[in-house]
Amino acid sequence: MKQIKLAALLMLSQGICIVAIGQGDADLAALTSFLPQGKLSYLQNNNPELISEMAYINKHGYYISDMEGQKDISNLSDALLVPAMYEVASPLSEHIIVSGNLNLLAYQFDFRHEGHTYYRIGQSDKVLVIIPRKLAQENMRKETITD
Repeated sequence: MKQIKLAALLMLSQGICIVAIGQGDADLAALTSFLPQGKLSYLQNNNPELISEMAYINKHGYYISDMEGQKDISNLSDALLVPAMYEVASPLSEHIIVSGNLNLLAYQFDFRHEGHTYYRIGQSDKVLVIIPRKLAQENMRKETITD
């Protein structure tokens, strides 16, 4: 299981200081790579717990399943066609998604409180599975407790 720790990320280059409990530096850095400074500052001042949750979900709120022809996935929406929410987000590619470099919250994926969401990844046999927010919150609590 991933080492979860108290992390403080100081973004001197952007003048942002974010402190989040229960998240690794890489998770926070990924979140700050696309969220506008104003939004980060607002969250830091008004809902710092949400920063931790967003950082966790952004990097741990999905997984890739290789269907290897076991099931017809042609009716699923294509993840590569999901638009970005922020201008700084890179255009989606199969490589970004399957390599684990996807910043989930930088795009307009259907993210539910309960129930998984499925997207095919281009013309591959791979499926992007977005876990429900409720499950992501439970996983985050479990990882924080086991630290």
